[in-house]
Amino acid sequence: MGGQGKFFMDGADPRMEWQGYIPNEHNPSTLNPERGFVSSANQHPTDQTYPYYVFDNSYEHYRNRRLNGKLTEMSAITVDDMKALQFDDYYTLASEALPVLMNLLADSTIIDPKGREYLAELKSWDFYADPNQKAPTLFHIWWDETFQHIWKEWKDFGAPVVKPNYFRTVELLTSDSVGIVFDLKKTEQVEKAKDHVKAGFDRMLEKMKKWETEEGDYAWAAYKKTSIQHLVPQFSSFSVKNVYTGGGSGILNATSGRMERVGGLW
Repeated sequence: MGGQGKFFMDGADPRMEWQGYIPNEHNPSTLNPERGFVSSANQHPTDQTYPYYVFDNSYEHYRNRRLNGKLTEMSAITVDDMKALQFDDYYTLASEALPVLMNLLADSTIIDPKGREYLAELKSWDFYADPNQKAPTLFHIWWDETFQHIWKEWKDFGAPVVKPNYFRTVELLTSDSVGIVFDLKKTEQVEKAKDHVKAGFDRMLEKMKKWETEEGDYAWAAYKKTSIQHLVPQFSSFSVKNVYTGGGSGILNATSGRMERVGGLW
């Protein structure tokens, strides 16, 4: 216990010296909570009242909230209920980010027929990343392109930099859409959040046209191409490809696809 342990610290400053161990009784724990259950889905393990510094870039902001919400509303839970919960496809990130993207895009006129078709698909979406749905594919690409466009200059700092995560980025898009954080220093224009959202949409439109021309179906399962791979890469004949499933990163049904390698550890 000596400072935060994340960044370089001044060795000449006695405040940075080792102060001792965190007492065992102060380790984060819970026993028979009033809500009636204990859950874990890579969430922040402590709240703002915890007196010690706790940090990890991999803390998750979406699966855990969906899990806690479902467990709170469920009762007399059976084994089958738990099985169904593990395949829950609700896309919490999309439910929070897509309305913000749509609002920021509202000032832009979308003339392209395909662009209008994709927008209509997104407007009618129920935020479930089911395998037959097309909207999850559109959102995934639009969000990824927007996120990368916002923070692309952070790659030029000359040193590894941790970008604001998805949760914080949605907060900034919502509460500070004209803030200086959205301005790209290498351009003469003063960018705002809506400029990044439009750029992300245009890039999504370009990618989707290419996909439909080359691959055809862009339903979520067809796009993400989930596979169950053998631990030895060379043993591909023991792998199962193109598994028909929904879900994805940040979803209780954490089966990813070709874009990322994550999965539920059930």
